[in-house]
Amino acid sequence: METGGPLRVGIIGGAGWLGEAIAEAILDAGIVEPQNLSLSYRSERPDRFNRSFWTSDSQALADRSDVIVLSVRPADWPSLNVDAEGKLLISVMAGIRLSALAAHHRTDRVVRSLPNAAAEVRKSYTPWIAAAEVREDDRSIIRAIFDACGSQDEVGSEADIDYLTGLTGSGPAFPALLAEAMMQTPSRMGCRAKSPGVPSTPSSWVRVDCWSNGTTAPPKRSRPSSTIAAPPRRRSRRCARPASIPPFRAD
Repeated sequence: METGGPLRVGIIGGAGWLGEAIAEAILDAGIVEPQNLSLSYRSERPDRFNRSFWTSDSQALADRSDVIVLSVRPADWPSLNVDAEGKLLISVMAGIRLSALAAHHRTDRVVRSLPNAAAEVRKSYTPWIAAAEVREDDRSIIRAIFDACGSQDEVGSEADIDYLTGLTGSGPAFPALLAEAMMQTPSRMGCRAKSPGVPSTPSSWVRVDCWSNGTTAPPKRSRPSSTIAAPPRRRSRRCARPASIPPFRAD
């Protein structure tokens, strides 16, 4: 991307967990210098990234940025009136299509992406798709940002993003719920074995994501944990029954 100077990146929603994870990753990777990074917050300014520019005015952030990362809840997005005319806009929101992003923010250089929670430990798999107007030098920036968070993959259609929203966005919920069911089954069957000592149940983050209406919410609500927990409980009950061993016969 030709900027005529150092790259300037703005993260709308930089005070959220994902915005902070992306900010930390791109700073550590040297993609942007601290003084050229802008972050927005809604109510209280976080005590982080003190060399960067913090603001509660998202338009002010957009005005001083070449690349704008949009990291807000989809439900909060319609009321976000930010003019990003001519700038590269990267959305990390689930479910908001390229055409809607372009129309709402008045720029054709829009990208739809979906990092996951592993961005916090630089292990996110991030699929993304760009509008036709996104240039190859823009793509280099996009790859660099998401490679800093883990790995990335440009996919062929928005249908791919929709599918991967469920697979890589909410898919980890199901192993978490299965693990919790396996942990809870012994006590429910009356076994007095001590707790393995984990500080929180595997599905605690799933409940938080459902509360915030994140990507886990639709599949979790359509298939509740009681349904997911049923198979290990049934298997445990079967294993707990006395084995039916035929009497020994000496012929």
